This record gives sequence, C-alpha cells and structure tokens, in this order.
Amino acid sequence: MATTAMAAAPRLILVDQGGLERPVVLADWGKNGQFLVEWHRSRPVARASIRSRPSYRLSFMWGPFWSDFVPTEKALRALRASDTEFHGRFWPAWRGGPAVVDLGHGVLVGLRQATPIQLRILRRVGVPVRVGG
Repeated sequence: MATTAMAAAPRLILVDQGGLERPVVLADWGKNGQFLVEWHRSRPVARASIRSRPSYRLSFMWGPFWSDFVPTEKALRALRASDTEFHGRFWPAWRGGPAVVDLGHGVLVGLRQATPIQLRILRRVGVPVRVGG
C-alpha cells in the first residue's frame, strides 16, 4: 500500500532535451516525492536569471498506470514527454548562477533555486546539474 506522501508524488519523472544523449527517467517514487517537496523549501528566483540558459524538460507521470513501466528498462526507454501533459523545467547551474527548477503545474509553479537534495536526486540518474563556464 502506498503512503499518502508517495501517492501524491509522480510515479515517474522523465528528463530530456538540453543536450542529453538520451532521456533519463527518475523511477523512485519516494525520491520523486522528495524532489517536489523540496520545491517548497527553496527560494524564488527572478525570471531574468534564466534568460539564454540551457535547460532540461521535466515531464511528470502521475498515477498507478505508470507503475507498469518500472520493472523493465525497455519500458522506461519507451516513455516520451508527449505521454503526459504535466511539464516543468530544470536549468543547471551556469556561469556562476544557481541551478533553477520550475515544476510547472498545479500549485508548484514558479522559478525556485534548486536545493542540494534536488541536485543530488538529478545527479544520481546522470542529469548534469552544472554546465558551461
């Protein structure tokens, strides 16, 4: 049985674009919930701070349907951003500026400085959290 916190988290988060060789999937339901909760703990960031910066798209897959994709790597590789309507963005740290997250949906809308926990979650699955100079 899923806990309330886990049930409120996206089952999968797909990270793509921004020069990644291939999309990356965050499939740990608990970590995905933690990734979202951290947004509330972070500081707002001005929109001007992300102009012309490289970024990655975040696509959120909500609900139990997506659990069927988790057991096999092949199923996870078949995921596409177009499979969901829930999208946000992640801007890695760049040219002295901090990494920034906008979850982009529900009440989680707005630019926030990425927290160390969010960066650790992304780094563990191979998403660059710092790019360029």
